[in-house]
Amino acid sequence: MPARAAPVPRPPGALSAHQGWQLINMTGHPEAIARELELCYTPIALVTDLDAGVDAANAVNHAAVLRIFAANVERLREVLYQAIPALPPLPCR
Repeated sequence: MPARAAPVPRPPGALSAHQGWQLINMTGHPEAIARELELCYTPIALVTDLDAGVDAANAVNHAAVLRIFAANVERLREVLYQAIPALPPLPCR
């Protein structure tokens, strides 16, 4: 049987862009852990950059991510002020 070369590992963004994805969740999947532990969990995400799969020369930098995050904090507050009162009573299952 002929030897095959191992596939070249790709960074998550490059692989996701290659698959046609436009948004990548980089949270480490806490929702799966919460479900396993039977904890109530509702994720809220702020998209801070859209450079998934972009080459390093055009990638977003840390300062830009912080700027975009800060610009969305008020929107996050509004969502939380509306969402928290609408949560079901405990225990949520």
